[in-house]
Amino acid sequence: MRIIKFLGVIMILTCSLAASAQVKIKFGKVSQAELTKEKSTIEESAAAEVLGEFGSLGYKLDNDLNIYYELEVHKRIKIYNSTGYDYADIRIPFYSGSGTDKVSVDYVKGATYNLENGKQVKIKLTNDLIVTEDQSRYTKVKKITFPQVKEGSVIEYKYTLTSNRIGDLPDWTFQESIPVVWSQYTYSIPEWFNFTPIGQGYLPYEVNKTSSITGTSASLPGATWTENKKVLAVKNAVPLKNEAYISSKNNYISKINFQLSSYRYPGGPYIEVSNTYGSYNKRLMRSDGFGGLLDKGGFLNESTQQLTQGMENVEKAIKLYTHVRNTMTWNKYRGQYPGNIRKAWKEKNGSVATINFILTLMLKQAGLNAEPIILSTRSNGMLHPAFPNTDRFDYLIAAVKLDGKWILLDATAKGYPFGTLPIKCLNGRGWMVSATQAGWIPLQNSKPSGEISQVSLNLAENGVLTGKMSIASRGYVDIARRINLQSKGEEAFAQSANEEMEFWELDSMAIENADNNYASLKTTCIITNAENEDSEYIYLNPVVTSTFERNPFQDENRVMPVDFPYNINNRYVMEITLPEGYVVDEIPKPVVFQLPGRAAQFQFSVTHMNDKINVINNLKINKLFFSVEEYEGLKKFFELMISKQEEQIVIKKI
Repeated sequence: MRIIKFLGVIMILTCSLAASAQVKIKFGKVSQAELTKEKSTIEESAAAEVLGEFGSLGYKLDNDLNIYYELEVHKRIKIYNSTGYDYADIRIPFYSGSGTDKVSVDYVKGATYNLENGKQVKIKLTNDLIVTEDQSRYTKVKKITFPQVKEGSVIEYKYTLTSNRIGDLPDWTFQESIPVVWSQYTYSIPEWFNFTPIGQGYLPYEVNKTSSITGTSASLPGATWTENKKVLAVKNAVPLKNEAYISSKNNYISKINFQLSSYRYPGGPYIEVSNTYGSYNKRLMRSDGFGGLLDKGGFLNESTQQLTQGMENVEKAIKLYTHVRNTMTWNKYRGQYPGNIRKAWKEKNGSVATINFILTLMLKQAGLNAEPIILSTRSNGMLHPAFPNTDRFDYLIAAVKLDGKWILLDATAKGYPFGTLPIKCLNGRGWMVSATQAGWIPLQNSKPSGEISQVSLNLAENGVLTGKMSIASRGYVDIARRINLQSKGEEAFAQSANEEMEFWELDSMAIENADNNYASLKTTCIITNAENEDSEYIYLNPVVTSTFERNPFQDENRVMPVDFPYNINNRYVMEITLPEGYVVDEIPKPVVFQLPGRAAQFQFSVTHMNDKINVINNLKINKLFFSVEEYEGLKKFFELMISKQEEQIVIKKI
């Protein structure tokens, strides 16, 4: 909902922004204890800490009886050491809107507080340290850079967010990547609005207080109404840190957001807001800026027909995807609305929504069944399954149906083959926007990714190992290697490969299929190991190179589930030929182990027959999502695998 004006209703709305908090911090009054505090009591190693954050939200009317809300925020942060300096660079993103939307962040005040010779020194924020920048087409960011920050500083600031998008309340986050001593949110909602609060996270509320208050206005004596007031506070919030293999911390951080369910203005009818993705689909299809554009692709018809003349359906789809991907440039803007598609096509530049919407229209012009899909990227967080948090849609892709199967496409992903989405898009499911085919589409990639490595070595009489190593990659591993190759060039790519191989020297590298996205990138290297030259014993690690050279799961406990973006299938074989005068003294024992349900499998064996030593080292990750309860087993699995790969083959000279 956007701006609402009361016409013919003599009513005014105010709200109480005062919070009955258990903890209070007065703006501008930093204590000596805060300045001399040397470490966090929540986490001693923390580089910085939020001493207190307070938010108060309520609704008001302007002089023209337009309704809006204000969110007043006050925050104080302690900087313990130089690693925490980044927390003195504040970023406040906000939706700037379009059309009649009026959203702004104003009244910014703040200061840095330092202790010098035992005395408190206050350095105020000046206007040149506060700037507003465009973040995307519809979002801005207020940037605040605090002056003279050093170890021991306390920074403090406050601001007011004003918005006439009265049905879209901002989230409040109680938890951060640093400790939070106290976080409190107070909101007062007039009786005409019914919001459903949606809580997330595992931290308990220290304060959870509900009350009803009476709203009045000096400009209209005698007018009263009821406001529903809520105070929520979390005390001593532990930091939520990045962990290996997560989609987004946004999915697990403790916060609250709101979904408008219904509203009724004084003297007006009761209006129920449809809270389903299906109803949102209908609104998009009725919108001139989305559904209205689906039949506006006529200007693309000539190019489409020239590109696809005489082709079968699959050929058409590949040709159009490749053409749009190679000719259009993404301006790095995200979002779900395509904007001016005709202008973008002419300039060959646009947002991700614009480019993929154009691809969708061209597929339709070619006579194919194609629809746009909107989604939330991994870093942006998961979509709520029951409550449509539609503002979280930050990306649009194209879908084309071939041989009864939906193929998902992102034409902004340079270097990606047809039918492969960037990893950032693999976030559960996306919504297909359509008049007849609307619904959820899974975004997972079912094809495994990994490497097939083949190593063939010969041991010389002087103990030097030489041979050939070939690596053929597939899936997302192949894409990552190819992008790495293109960005570095062949020489630097080979050098980085050499640095990853301990005890080995890479003498040369041949590369195949570097420019063919539809064939595996294959590298063939000549390698040498002279670590045991002229030694009686040769100690050899049987795994020359591995995707996992260390356990990515080091933490004793896990807060968030493990979320692999794709299945992993790595195969490794090695053959070593021994000369006369050498015998195998010791080889690792073979093992095969797996997690329940074959969620992960590992096979390792070293065998010896005549003058040959053969090594097999295979890994499969067949399951993408592992719960917190499954973490201990997954961690142990990787510990055993890494330990086994580090066992050595011992060869003796006789």
